[in-house]
Amino acid sequence: MSSTAAARESALLDALEGHRDHHFRRMRSRRVIGEKSALKFIEEVGFCTGFTAGMGVPCLREAIAGAREPILPEHIQHDYAIGWRGESRMRCPSGGWFTTAK
Repeated sequence: MSSTAAARESALLDALEGHRDHHFRRMRSRRVIGEKSALKFIEEVGFCTGFTAGMGVPCLREAIAGAREPILPEHIQHDYAIGWRGESRMRCPSGGWFTTAK
Protein backbone atom coordinates (compact mmCIF):
# COMPACT_ATOMS: atom_id res chain seq x y z
CA MET A 1 0.00 0.00 0.00
CA SER A 2 1.39 3.38 -0.95
CA SER A 3 1.84 6.12 1.62
CA THR A 4 -0.91 8.16 -0.08
CA ALA A 5 -3.38 5.27 0.15
CA ALA A 6 -2.40 4.66 3.78
CA ALA A 7 -2.92 8.34 4.60
CA ARG A 8 -6.35 8.27 2.91
CA GLU A 9 -7.32 5.13 4.82
CA SER A 10 -6.15 6.69 8.09
CA ALA A 11 -8.17 9.85 7.41
CA LEU A 12 -11.24 7.76 6.60
CA LEU A 13 -10.90 5.76 9.85
CA ASP A 14 -10.46 9.00 11.83
CA ALA A 15 -13.62 10.42 10.23
CA LEU A 16 -15.53 7.21 11.05
CA GLU A 17 -14.44 7.32 14.70
CA GLY A 18 -15.40 11.01 14.87
CA HIS A 19 -18.84 10.12 13.51
CA ARG A 20 -19.18 7.35 16.10
CA ASP A 21 -17.99 9.66 18.89
CA HIS A 22 -20.74 12.14 18.04
CA HIS A 23 -23.62 9.75 17.42
CA PHE A 24 -22.71 7.23 20.13
CA ARG A 25 -22.31 10.17 22.58
CA ARG A 26 -18.70 9.41 23.35
CA MET A 27 -18.14 13.15 23.95
CA ARG A 28 -18.44 14.97 27.29
CA SER A 29 -20.77 17.55 25.75
CA ARG A 30 -23.23 14.87 24.50
CA ARG A 31 -23.09 12.35 27.33
CA VAL A 32 -26.16 10.65 28.83
CA ILE A 33 -27.09 12.19 32.19
CA GLY A 34 -30.38 10.65 33.28
CA GLU A 35 -33.22 8.26 32.46
CA LYS A 36 -34.81 10.49 29.81
CA SER A 37 -31.44 11.07 28.21
CA ALA A 38 -30.72 7.30 28.23
CA LEU A 39 -34.04 6.54 26.56
CA LYS A 40 -33.45 9.26 23.97
CA PHE A 41 -29.99 7.81 23.26
CA ILE A 42 -31.38 4.29 22.78
CA GLU A 43 -34.17 5.57 20.53
CA GLU A 44 -31.67 7.59 18.45
CA VAL A 45 -29.22 4.73 17.89
CA GLY A 46 -31.84 1.96 17.69
CA PHE A 47 -29.98 -0.47 19.98
CA CYS A 48 -26.94 -0.51 22.21
CA THR A 49 -24.85 -2.76 24.39
CA GLY A 50 -25.00 -2.18 28.11
CA PHE A 51 -21.36 -2.32 29.11
CA THR A 52 -19.31 -3.75 26.25
CA ALA A 53 -17.18 -1.13 24.53
CA GLY A 54 -14.82 -1.51 21.57
CA MET A 55 -17.22 -3.38 19.30
CA GLY A 56 -17.99 -0.47 16.97
CA VAL A 57 -21.62 -0.34 18.13
CA PRO A 58 -23.34 2.06 20.56
CA CYS A 59 -22.60 1.38 24.24
CA LEU A 60 -24.65 2.86 27.09
CA ARG A 61 -21.66 2.85 29.46
CA GLU A 62 -19.60 4.89 26.98
CA ALA A 63 -22.54 7.28 26.48
CA ILE A 64 -22.88 7.76 30.25
CA ALA A 65 -19.13 8.34 30.63
CA GLY A 66 -19.04 10.57 27.55
CA ALA A 67 -15.81 8.95 26.42
CA ARG A 68 -14.54 6.28 24.07
CA GLU A 69 -13.67 3.06 25.95
CA PRO A 70 -13.41 4.60 29.43
CA ILE A 71 -11.03 2.82 31.79
CA LEU A 72 -12.70 0.50 34.28
CA PRO A 73 -11.83 1.10 37.93
CA GLU A 74 -10.07 -1.65 39.85
CA HIS A 75 -13.28 -2.40 41.72
CA ILE A 76 -16.00 -2.35 39.07
CA GLN A 77 -18.80 -1.78 41.59
CA HIS A 78 -17.39 1.75 42.03
CA ASP A 79 -17.73 2.62 38.34
CA TYR A 80 -20.20 5.51 38.16
CA ALA A 81 -21.13 4.63 34.57
CA ILE A 82 -22.18 1.13 35.56
CA GLY A 83 -23.61 2.03 38.97
CA TRP A 84 -25.84 4.76 37.55
CA ARG A 85 -29.27 3.74 36.47
CA GLY A 86 -32.77 5.07 36.57
CA GLU A 87 -35.42 2.58 37.51
CA SER A 88 -34.38 -1.04 37.17
CA ARG A 89 -36.87 -1.31 34.29
CA MET A 90 -37.60 1.62 32.02
CA ARG A 91 -40.41 1.56 29.49
CA CYS A 92 -39.10 2.58 26.07
CA PRO A 93 -41.34 4.81 23.95
CA SER A 94 -41.14 2.20 21.18
CA GLY A 95 -42.96 -0.27 23.44
CA GLY A 96 -40.01 -2.39 24.53
CA TRP A 97 -38.24 -2.54 27.86
CA PHE A 98 -34.80 -1.43 28.86
CA THR A 99 -33.65 -3.50 31.82
CA THR A 100 -30.53 -3.06 33.92
CA ALA A 101 -28.72 -5.77 35.82
CA LYS A 102 -28.50 -5.42 39.57
